[in-house]
Amino acid sequence: MLNEKQLKLCEYISLGDNIAEAAEKAGCHRNSYYNWIEHPEFKAHLERLQEIAINESIASLKLATTRAVRKIIALMECKTNPMVSLQAAKDILARSGIVENIVIEAKRTEQITPDDIVAKISELKQRNQLKVAE
Repeated sequence: MLNEKQLKLCEYISLGDNIAEAAEKAGCHRNSYYNWIEHPEFKAHLERLQEIAINESIASLKLATTRAVRKIIALMECKTNPMVSLQAAKDILARSGIVENIVIEAKRTEQITPDDIVAKISELKQRNQLKVAE
C-alpha cells in the first residue's frame, strides 16, 4: 500500500512536474523517487496516472481541434469582412494540402472570394491538376 507522500509524488509527476518539484510539493526528498520507483506498486501507480494524464491531454487536443476547425469555418463564412473570409478559406485549403495552385491564383488576383476558390478547385479537378496531400 502506498503512503500519502508516494501518492502525491506520483500525482505531481503525472501532471508534468519534474522529480525535484514533485518531491518538494509532496513533502519528500527527490531521492525518495529513485528509491520508490524500484518498487513495482509505486511504479505501476505512477504509470497508470501518467497514462490517464496522456489520455486526458489527447482528449483535450481533439476537442480544441474541433473547436478550431469550427471557428475557422465560421470565419470563412464571414459576410461583413471579405478579407477575413478569404484568409480563413486559404487557411483551410493550406491545412488540407490543396493550396499550391490556388495560392498562385490568389496572388495574381487582387480580390478573390470563397466562391472563386471553389470554382478554381472545380476547374483544377476537371483538368486533373489538383494536388491533394496524401
